[in-house]
Amino acid sequence: MKTPSRHLPFTMVVLALVLSVAVACGSQDPPAEPTSTATQTSSTAVSTPTSVTAPDPGNGTQPSGTVTIAVQTVGTRGGIPRDCPFCALNTSAGLQETMLLAERTNGDVTVQPGLAESWTVADDLSYTDMEIREGVSFHKGMGDLTAEDVVFTFNEMNPNVTSGAQHDTGGDLTPVLERTEVIDESTVRFHWIGFAAHYHLQWLSNYFEGIGIFSKRAWDEMGEEWMRENPVGTGPFELERYTQNEGIFLTAVSDHWRKTPFVAEVRYLEIPEPSNRRAMLESGQAQIAQIDLKDWSALFDDGFEKAAEEGPANDLGIVMGGNYWETHHPSTGDTLDRTIDTSLPWVGNPYENGDEFDENTPSMQRAKKVRMALGMTIDREGINDSIVEGLGLVSNLGSIGDNDPIFQANADRWTVPYDPGRAKELLEEAGYPDGFRAGFYTQPGIEAEVGDAVTAIWRNELNIDMAMDRQSYSAWRPQRINRTVNQLNFHSMWSAFPATWPGEWLISAVSAPTGFNSGMELPKATETLEAKQSTVDIEELEGLTVEFQDYINEWALYPGVVEAPQAAIYDPQAISEWTMYPMVNFALGGAKAPEFIRLAP
Repeated sequence: MKTPSRHLPFTMVVLALVLSVAVACGSQDPPAEPTSTATQTSSTAVSTPTSVTAPDPGNGTQPSGTVTIAVQTVGTRGGIPRDCPFCALNTSAGLQETMLLAERTNGDVTVQPGLAESWTVADDLSYTDMEIREGVSFHKGMGDLTAEDVVFTFNEMNPNVTSGAQHDTGGDLTPVLERTEVIDESTVRFHWIGFAAHYHLQWLSNYFEGIGIFSKRAWDEMGEEWMRENPVGTGPFELERYTQNEGIFLTAVSDHWRKTPFVAEVRYLEIPEPSNRRAMLESGQAQIAQIDLKDWSALFDDGFEKAAEEGPANDLGIVMGGNYWETHHPSTGDTLDRTIDTSLPWVGNPYENGDEFDENTPSMQRAKKVRMALGMTIDREGINDSIVEGLGLVSNLGSIGDNDPIFQANADRWTVPYDPGRAKELLEEAGYPDGFRAGFYTQPGIEAEVGDAVTAIWRNELNIDMAMDRQSYSAWRPQRINRTVNQLNFHSMWSAFPATWPGEWLISAVSAPTGFNSGMELPKATETLEAKQSTVDIEELEGLTVEFQDYINEWALYPGVVEAPQAAIYDPQAISEWTMYPMVNFALGGAKAPEFIRLAP
């Protein structure tokens, strides 16, 4: 039995999988074009598609004009899948494409065909077979897309297959995807380690980071060094030049299989200083820009608009870095070489009394009190009003969004009170009556502003002095990969997904040695992750989620601060139309799908 899947909401997909129904989807037509997000006559942009009717992909359209987009960073060029720390930029910019495309139908984000025109899930959920779309061409004369290109991409980026792979999403796939296999020239099989109903959306579409497909022929014929400098894809834009710290320069692909761009050239310019990005937008030097929240209201008053009414939230949760409590790799059983530095007030060692995990060791109880004190000395409402301009939402637990239905049902015990008086008592009980000095890493922008506000409160109320680490993320990121983070730091993503999704890999050892980690490795996170990946029963998933969030709350391991909205800001006098797919990743300032940007006459 085969059931169409692209119209099924998340919960219905879960139910279908509970029944072990094979899921298939297919169309010979190009995928649907999302609904417009920008019109000169509308005061509010709409970000999500409402139809899956396949339009004319624009073949015969003559691209013209140039759009300039000012963003905080363009990251690092990534031309090979196993060494691509900013690969999400390739798909965001329209250089590469994903197997599937996200869409919103009746309030649910689902998937439609992309490079894969149809797919089927095995009855036992062990694999997904995908049929590759015919007639899709790579840039630079590298021939048509085949199953080999897809398998090359996913196996090269997957640490389970390629040792040392450092693709920005590869490590995240470690507990999910065993390997990818060529079945025939047009069929690819994804072998899952454990299958969850959202995998197609999160890992195979452009909804999250968007894993773009590389050319195997470029690897074979041109070699690794050439490919590093010349990222090749199938997207509606071809790379002209990608210079770190300067910009990404793209030219339109005429007669593209999916959507021929309206504009001939796109320039993403790296402009680190926020005031300069705003000035470029206001002066017309840029038509789109990544703008600090504090400037939104003034720009809206002047007629500028958000490119997506509904975009990803930057959920600023504080990771209590350095609590590396797992001793063996969850998959291989290998001993993990980690440092648990209990001189850091918020770090506890559960193995002080031996090899067994013990929550009652002195350092564990002491560190718990410190973490609780920090979490209850955050004026969330005040920070939302002053730093986020009242545009955001307070966040009590960094591991679940306050708007998530599961949080709402348990808000009475997961809401963290603002209580500096009780926090001082806890610090005195923990042995820090005079406070302490420690480190806090933040990226530039809203993270730094919120971090400054939080640490100012800690300094004034608790005499805790935080040394702020402001080095570039590119320089700091290896600590997350190597599991050497021992600072407090923000990590944002949890609120972007339903809490039932198995996102616990972010604070588990499962993606070691080369996958992403937020700065903690918790046995409870691994236990929850494994349990979630072994079921598709929605009630069981909700129960596991509540149990995990109770643990995070009890041990104060991931206090939230605020969920800050994110969206690119554009000039409607310069841009008359711009479609946008649903997204939860803010790469390139949220200025995605440039193929749908239409300049005003």
